[in-house]
Amino acid sequence: MKKYTKKTIDDYIKGNDIEDFELDILDELDDQDNQSKPEWLKKLDALENDPEFMADVVCTNKELYSLCSDKIKSDYTFVKKLLDFYKDDLEFAKKIYAGFNPKDKESEDIRTNIYEINIIMSKISKGEDEDIYNTCITMANLFYNADQMEFEESKKDYNYKIQEAFGLGFIYQRHLYHYNKTIMNFVVENYISEIFSRYINLELELHKKYDNYEEFEKLGKHFEIINYISYYDAELAEYVAANTSVLSEIDKKIKRIKNNWNAYEHYLQKENEEYEKLKYERIIQRIFEYFDDNNVDSYILLGYVSEQFGVKEEIRKCLECDRDITEAIFEQIDSHIISEEEGYEIIDKQLKEMCNKAKVTIDVFEDYRNLPKNVHILEDMKHIKEVQKIFSEELECPLNNFNKNKSVNNRTKLIKFKKNRKPYQR
Repeated sequence: MKKYTKKTIDDYIKGNDIEDFELDILDELDDQDNQSKPEWLKKLDALENDPEFMADVVCTNKELYSLCSDKIKSDYTFVKKLLDFYKDDLEFAKKIYAGFNPKDKESEDIRTNIYEINIIMSKISKGEDEDIYNTCITMANLFYNADQMEFEESKKDYNYKIQEAFGLGFIYQRHLYHYNKTIMNFVVENYISEIFSRYINLELELHKKYDNYEEFEKLGKHFEIINYISYYDAELAEYVAANTSVLSEIDKKIKRIKNNWNAYEHYLQKENEEYEKLKYERIIQRIFEYFDDNNVDSYILLGYVSEQFGVKEEIRKCLECDRDITEAIFEQIDSHIISEEEGYEIIDKQLKEMCNKAKVTIDVFEDYRNLPKNVHILEDMKHIKEVQKIFSEELECPLNNFNKNKSVNNRTKLIKFKKNRKPYQR
C-alpha cells in the first residue's frame, strides 16, 4: 500500500508539488514508458490510481469526483468509502452508485462487492427515493435468494436430523460471508423478517403470553424475541444475541405493540366474543338447513343435542338475539308505511313467537326417554347423529370430550391463553 499523509491530499487538491510521498519505482512501476516519466508525474499517476487516496480526496471535496477515472469510480474500496462518507447526501450517493460498474462480474469477489454496495445504497435511499431503493433492494435480494436456493439444494445431501440442525440456513450464509458485516447483518435481518411475518404474529403471541406490556419488558424486550428466533435457527439466535442492532425493525414493531397494547386487548376480546357468537349461529343455521330438507322438528333435537354438548344457554341466547324484525318495523313506522299501532302489533306477535321457541329450546332432555312421544328414537337416531356431527365440527371437539368435562357450559368467557406457550413450529 502506498503511504501518504493529509499534506499529500492537501497538496494534490491545491496542485502543489507532492514532496512527502515516497514512491518505490521498482515495486510500483515496471512499464518502460512509465520509467521514462519524470518523478513528479510518476507520483501523480500512482496517487490517481490509488482508490483509497482518491476516496480521501473526494471526501475532502466532492467536486473532484469528476476527475476520477472510470476504473477508480468502479473500484469497490473507493465506492464503499464514499457511500459511507456521503450517506446523508442522497443525490451525490446516487451519482457514486451510478458510477460503480465493475468488470468481471462473474468473479466471486466482485459478486460479493456488488452485493454489499447494493445493500449499502438500499439503506441510504430507503424512505428517500423509492426507485433507487427498489433497484438496490431487488438486486440484494437476488443474491440472498440465490444463496438460499444453493443452501436448500446442498442440504439434501444430509439426513433429516442434520437438516433440522441447519435451521433456516444461517450456518451456510455465515460460511459464505462471515468476514463481511454488512452482508451478514442484511442476511440476518431477512431471516428475522421472514420469521416474524411468515411464522409468528408477534403482537398476538405477546398478548397470549403476557397480561400486560410491563410483564413482557421485565425480561428485557429482546429476550423473548431471541427465544422465538431460536425455535427456527439456534445459530441465528446466537448471532442476534451478540448483535442486537439487527433488531432495529423489530424494535419499531415492539414500540407500536406497546402503544397499542390496550386497544389490541380490546380487539382480541371482541374478536373472541364475535367468534363464539358466530360459531353458535353457524350451528343453528346448519341445523335449520338440514331439518328443512328432512322435515323434523329442529328445536327439539337442537335443544337435546345442545344439552349433550353443554352449550344450551349459548344456543338459546343466539335464538333470542334475532330481533332484526323490530328494526325493520320501526323503519316502516318512521316512513309512515304502516301505523304505529300496526307496527307494535307485529312486534308483539314476533316476540311471542320468539318466547315460544325459547321455551322449547330450554327444555331439559336428559336422555331419549325424555323426548316427546311424537319422536320415534329409532327413526330419529340418524338425525341426532347428524346434529351431533354439526356440533362437533363447529365446536371442534367430539361429544365424548364434552361429557368428560362439564366446565364447557361456561363458553362465553374470553379465552385465556396458557403461559409459556411455544409459537408455531414448522
